Amino acid sequence: MESTGEQTWVVVSPENVPEPLVCSICLGVVHTPVVTPCHHVFCRSCIVPALRESERCPIDRRSLNENQLKALSSANPILSRIWGKLKVKCRSHAKGCAWTGELSAADTHATRCDWNESKSSSATTRKLKQQVQALEYLVMQLHRDLEEKTDECKQLREEHKRVRFDRSYRYGRDSVVELSQLISKYLMDKPSVIDRNKIFNCLKLCYDDYKRGWGDNPSFYSVDLQMALATAAASTWFSNKQLGNISRWLDDVTT
Repeated sequence: MESTGEQTWVVVSPENVPEPLVCSICLGVVHTPVVTPCHHVFCRSCIVPALRESERCPIDRRSLNENQLKALSSANPILSRIWGKLKVKCRSHAKGCAWTGELSAADTHATRCDWNESKSSSATTRKLKQQVQALEYLVMQLHRDLEEKTDECKQLREEHKRVRFDRSYRYGRDSVVELSQLISKYLMDKPSVIDRNKIFNCLKLCYDDYKRGWGDNPSFYSVDLQMALATAAASTWFSNKQLGNISRWLDDVTT
């Protein structure tokens, strides 16, 4: 015997259900039971729509409206206790829930039942919200990282703009860093106004000063020269013969 009203509970022993507790509309055990002035008991979810169609009791056809309905617990406390003591299975028993208990405790169980679709839906919603929050935090972090990288790129562009070409080609051991920056700025596309042979001669001069080991060579001179030679070797500025010399000098500085 089942109710087709708000919830569906399966009675363990249908034969023990008192006739007054069977809804004559859905033919199941009453759910959220209400009593009419003529002492008939219905599910609230069944009788209210029926009265909107016809304001008469479905059993004896007496005049009846929704305002005349009373909760079973107040209209007939004894019958209400009998109703609450009925043994029922969970409405999700077909899905696997093994719970059995009194009808009065069924609604409380439904809020905790792992097989309850609404509970599972709520759990899924909570999980999705957590995932959305995690993604929002990740996006925020990415925006922050992007802003930092953008600032770094701006700084690099500004530094790049500050690289100036010395048209007198006076690049030597005191300006080897500037020479490296110049080559790096136009690594794959040397401006036509720059003479590669003169730049090569500047590199050779810097290397010769390194080999002579002058006492007044700048601090970290070998590191700066190594960077300049490595940049030159990676560029498209020089002839194959010049690149051969640059590679040899670079090997000598790095060993």
